[in-house]
Amino acid sequence: MLKSILAKSKVSPELAQALTRMMIACSIMIVLFFAQFSYDDLSQEIFIATVYYVIFSAGWLVWTYKDPVKSVYRRILGQLSDIGILAYGMYHSNMVSIGLYPLLLWIVVANGFRYGTKYLYSALIFSLFLFSFVTYNNPHWQGHHELILMLIIGLVALSLLFSFLLNQVTGLNDTLSQKAKDLEYRLYHDSLTHLKNREALERDFANSQYYALSLVDVNNFSHFNDLYGNEIGNDILQNIGKFLTKLAYKYHFLVYRIDSDSFIFIQKEAIDKELFSAKMQTVLDALEAYNMRVKQVELNIAVRFTVVTVFWQKKALEKANMALHFARKKGERYWIYDKSIDRKKEVQNILSWEKEVYDAILEDRIIPVFHPIVDKKGNIVKYETLMRLEKIKGQTTKIITPHDFLEIAMQTNQYEKLTTIMIEKSFDAMQDKSCDFSLNLTF
Repeated sequence: MLKSILAKSKVSPELAQALTRMMIACSIMIVLFFAQFSYDDLSQEIFIATVYYVIFSAGWLVWTYKDPVKSVYRRILGQLSDIGILAYGMYHSNMVSIGLYPLLLWIVVANGFRYGTKYLYSALIFSLFLFSFVTYNNPHWQGHHELILMLIIGLVALSLLFSFLLNQVTGLNDTLSQKAKDLEYRLYHDSLTHLKNREALERDFANSQYYALSLVDVNNFSHFNDLYGNEIGNDILQNIGKFLTKLAYKYHFLVYRIDSDSFIFIQKEAIDKELFSAKMQTVLDALEAYNMRVKQVELNIAVRFTVVTVFWQKKALEKANMALHFARKKGERYWIYDKSIDRKKEVQNILSWEKEVYDAILEDRIIPVFHPIVDKKGNIVKYETLMRLEKIKGQTTKIITPHDFLEIAMQTNQYEKLTTIMIEKSFDAMQDKSCDFSLNLTF
């Protein structure tokens, strides 16, 4: 239990103060135990009171451990009990009780450190009142007025100094906390639309699951930038962000901006798929009717969207992008992901052939072959030049036709290089021949 108390006291000021009180009670017991050997007239009432205080502090510690919630009344009562037991000890003892004065200072400072300056001042007021009462009524203290005055001045001065330092530290801590909040906001929010961004989406994915994810993509947004410029393009995105925020609020979605022209709706609560589809149809109608007034160019701009939904599963965002690609290919404005449109194998095939073509260009494995064109008599009248790729696997070389890689080469911006290689190699091979030859070229 002691380990648990120590661990919780690091995050609970209430428990930390209760633990401090227990330490003070034990300290008083130790001081009085050794003091009795030097002072025969030390009152036994002090020992009895201290025993009760130790028991009281132990009970208080257990109570606070079980219920560490902030309580103003418990804090004030704690101050009175701490300062009261010290005052009681000073009242019933001789000048040896000056050894309790550092504990009195610590109680005042600890209350300020744990709870803030207002508790420091309340502890200071209680301390001044009870310390003055004790020194005025205890005959052992009455002959030391200068000492009493210096102790009171020291109590006030040290408390005020600590209060000043505490305010400085509190102000610095507030500044750092605000800067930390600003940095966290920038990390998890888009600077243009102020919506949550991709980092926030990934953080939220890690913390909890959602029922459905809908990817809202602005069709051909680059056209707006090309036509009107980036500044107006940014204004358009800000307006879209505001419009989607209104829709999210109305239909109880969470909304994120994850890309320049891509937004995410999250359906957090589970609902029937048919109800969700009806809900999305209403959202789609609102998106379809959306028009925007751009003041800078005095035009109404119609923004069109493609929306896809993934009912919750792992890698939902990746699957939403697959569904978006499929919806655009089909010319659909809305699509729901299913396994039949998973493009993972297709993407793997594209990447594999992209690398194969790249390596073949570097290693000079793109070759022309010459197909003869003959007349009715079988005489060769010309040649058609065709591209082939030599694929080497181990000791085997396989000739690959363009059917397997040419379309991918076009998608990956390698086709122009292949065309150049074919032209150069064909001319080199046919420059000394007297017959014609042809090349197949695309626009």
